[in-house]
Amino acid sequence: MKNSQIILNKKTFWWKAIQIFIIAGVDFFAETLTTPMVAHMVKKKFHVKSSMVGTASGAIVGAYTFSQFLSTFYLGHLSDNFGRKIVMTISLTASMIGMVLFGFAWSLAASIIIKLCDGLLNATSPMSKAIMSDLTMFSLNKYRTVFFGFLEFSLIFARSIGALTTSFAFDESAGISWLKNYPYMLPCLFGALFEFITLIFMIIVYRDLPKPEEIKKATENTSLLEKSKNENLKSNDENENQKSNDENEIENENENENGIENQKLNMEFLNDENQNLFFPKRKRKLSLVPGLKAIWKSSVLKVVIFMCGLTHFGNSSTNVAWVLFSSMKKSENGLDFSPKEIGFIYVVLGLESLIFLFFIYKPLTRKIGIKKTFLFGSLSLVVGNLVFPLSSFIYKWFGDEAQKSPYTWILISLIMIPSTCGFVTMLPNLFTMAGNISAYDRQGLVMGTLDSISSLAQGLGPIFGGAVFSLAVVIGFTYLYFIIVALLYLLCFIAIYRVKEVDYQKPNLGIN
Repeated sequence: MKNSQIILNKKTFWWKAIQIFIIAGVDFFAETLTTPMVAHMVKKKFHVKSSMVGTASGAIVGAYTFSQFLSTFYLGHLSDNFGRKIVMTISLTASMIGMVLFGFAWSLAASIIIKLCDGLLNATSPMSKAIMSDLTMFSLNKYRTVFFGFLEFSLIFARSIGALTTSFAFDESAGISWLKNYPYMLPCLFGALFEFITLIFMIIVYRDLPKPEEIKKATENTSLLEKSKNENLKSNDENENQKSNDENEIENENENENGIENQKLNMEFLNDENQNLFFPKRKRKLSLVPGLKAIWKSSVLKVVIFMCGLTHFGNSSTNVAWVLFSSMKKSENGLDFSPKEIGFIYVVLGLESLIFLFFIYKPLTRKIGIKKTFLFGSLSLVVGNLVFPLSSFIYKWFGDEAQKSPYTWILISLIMIPSTCGFVTMLPNLFTMAGNISAYDRQGLVMGTLDSISSLAQGLGPIFGGAVFSLAVVIGFTYLYFIIVALLYLLCFIAIYRVKEVDYQKPNLGIN
């Protein structure tokens, strides 16, 4: 099984992956356009007290992810039965409509309800992960971790560009007369436009991968072809000519019936154990409840899913803290940054992620493995959270106009390096573990369940972050919040450290 893999045509393989990077990245970019303006929207439009801005902002951001907790596992299950494309179409359409409605939100309650409805139908993230697992099912060690790393980078980069775009769009909307009553509409319209473009791109360009039973049929036909070749090598010239005709007929049948072209199969894969592992026999549609029970029975998958949720909780809490800490006044030991300057912080994160991914991530994972790379990432975020508040010393070192000093941005870039390493390495390796454990025809359910738990945690993160950060401001010790988040990442380190590597290196029949 070590060398077993189906190798797709390279152009098809990479083009399919690039399609998913584009779809997931643009969708996330559109969604993040609203995040940087939420605190300003809550304070100026909804007239929430300053002491409650953090909590109210967290409620809006958290409503979207909480509703995803209620739906993404089921949407993932539907994609296993009916295909990824139809679920992605529903998700992008819902996001486009929700983005426009959010710009018209007239109260705090209305904005929360709109985000709840939007999140219920959005499953772009788990679908992207499921498709990545589908693509790399038969090349586990070679491509999967790297592809999940690229997927995570596309989300980080989208967040970076989204934050900066919002600041410019918000500034420009002030000069447009018909937007005076809806000053937050322009970023939402930008987001809806990008969602629409992505939707059209996906409908026209993207095609679902073959279903498991189709791939199994292809492998059986390929096995027959190889057997025919071996037998006819011993025959005379007349039989060889007949063999050539038979091969052409078999190849034509494969292309016509299955639509699977340019595939080669290492024949070590074609034994009964491996076929049952990847292609369990199905007489009817996959059922939801047995699949969820099987996931619950897998102890290692439960740990991976829980750690993925805790990591998302920490990441969302960290992002909220960055925004709130950066917008705090100098008198409160904050950075006193404008929305545009906060956007530049995320641009720095995106650029550092790009450098790390292309020059460090791939050789690092191949040299030390999935588990140690995750442990490195978790410790990096522990350090990152402890050092980020030190950026407030810029006013002591560079004066009252520190925001305009290039030395300030050099310092912030250096301070953010540990956080960048953690963001790029933790989640992709958890996704890889989950994908390795799961059978081919359950990738949607597993990734959907993983995203449901992660969405719940990601929804609670901003609420927790906003509330605790507000408390830390009241008691005059904002550093307390960063210490708490650092301890969460330390818990992730301890949990994965105790998992044996063999438990997530091969598919688990219990997840079928």
